[in-house]
Order: sequence, then C-alpha cells, then structure tokens
Amino acid sequence: MTSRQRDELIDQLRAGTIPLLAATAGESRLGYRGFILRFDRAELKLLGTPATGNREVRVRGGIDLDISKVAESWLLETTPAGVVPDAAVEESEKQIVTGARLHNVDLIGLRSDVVLAACTIYATSSTNFDFWNAVTSERINNNCYNYTANWKTNTFAQPGRASGQTFTSLTLDNIEAAAIRDGYTKACNGHSIASNLWIWPGTDYHWYRKTADVNGQSRWCHKPGQTPATNRDNSGNIITAPVTADRGNYNTGGRLVWGLGGSIPVR
Repeated sequence: MTSRQRDELIDQLRAGTIPLLAATAGESRLGYRGFILRFDRAELKLLGTPATGNREVRVRGGIDLDISKVAESWLLETTPAGVVPDAAVEESEKQIVTGARLHNVDLIGLRSDVVLAACTIYATSSTNFDFWNAVTSERINNNCYNYTANWKTNTFAQPGRASGQTFTSLTLDNIEAAAIRDGYTKACNGHSIASNLWIWPGTDYHWYRKTADVNGQSRWCHKPGQTPATNRDNSGNIITAPVTADRGNYNTGGRLVWGLGGSIPVR
C-alpha cells in the first residue's frame, strides 16, 4: 500500500465509514474472512488514537452496508501483485460481491470512537432531551452545533465564531477547521465528547454527537436546526451510527472530532 493509499484509508477509518470487527472475533467458516489491518504508533497518532489504542482490527462486510463492499474491494485492489495467490484473490472477489453473511461474531461496531480510540466518552442521555427541547425559545435558538458541543448559547452557534473566525465555505475541511479553532481536536484525550460532521455539499452542514449506549447498543443523537433534539434519523430509525443513518442530502463526511471534557464553549 502506498503512502497515499494509507492516508486515504486512515481518513475513512477516522470518519467511521468502514465496518470493522475485532481482529480476534471468531467466525466459524472456511475461506475469505476479511482483511486484517495492523497499525504502528505513527499510524495510531494519525488516527487520533493513543499509542495504547487497538492496533489490530478486521475489515469485514456482510452487515448490510454498501460501503463494506467498497472498502473490501478497495483493499483487495491495493494488494501488491503476487502477495496473495490468484485463486485466493478470485474467491475473495466472489465473496465480497455476494456478501457472505456473518454469524455468531462479536461486531465492534461502525463507530471509530469505540473501534480505534482508547478514550472515555462523555455521553449524555440518548432518550431524555428536556435540556434542549423543554423551553421553546431555547429550542429554536440552538442548533446541531450547539447540541454536538453540548453547549447552549441561544445564538444558533456557528463553527469558528467563538474563535473570531467563522467558516467561509460549506466544505468538510473548512467546517472541521472552524470547529478546531473553537477548541475541538482531531485526537481524543481523556474524557471527551465525540462529534461527527456531515455536509450537504455547498448547502449546509450537520453534526451528530455520541450519547450513552442503550442496552449495550451504540447511540448517536442530533438536533436538526430549530427542531427538537432526537435519537432518530430522517426515516424515524434509532441512530446507532451516523454512517448508517438516513441523513437525507447530508451525504459527504463522517469526520470525527473530539471535545475535551463535557462541552465546548461555542458561540
């Protein structure tokens, strides 16, 4: 894998757009079982993960995500010629296309905060949104950026405003840079909130925040503009990971950033 391909892979991993298993997850079947990714300390740093983080994970489809096939096919294509026997390559291609199902395996999940980061997530309730929804005047004056920062301002906060330099274009890089100026970081560090950024290119941005798990299942929540904070997506389904949620036209992104402590003082 070239350095450029490695950087592309790390960007996808940071965004949480690749389905992952524990490298040691048992799967009682012969033949293709995915790709093992191993990281050195420098790569863990690029991932925004402490050196004590998980150094080995497995990319594996079969969990009803189109992106799983994309990720696996891409990894297969980047494998140097001659490293894997032709017969194994052919069988792997076949299994990726047909999407062999997973049975009795321990899924890590689809969220890079759990998969890759050795952090303590500051997680608020995934079911009680009274803090954001109870008072109408406060609900309509706080938005997704307020919610993801866990900071109520009643100013309809905007990325970068707290730093004195608001974002200048509706692109992932520009919005992320503005959030970092406000105090977010690309790497977790101790007790952190986890925020996930998505873009409707050229039109709008939207943020999700990792909240408390429910019965062992991941939960993310958000606050669409002036509307109530919620744990459901556009289709009314519970959000277990932004990447699998119905996000409407917000189809570019998945950037994960971290806010130290329990909130970021946005404006």
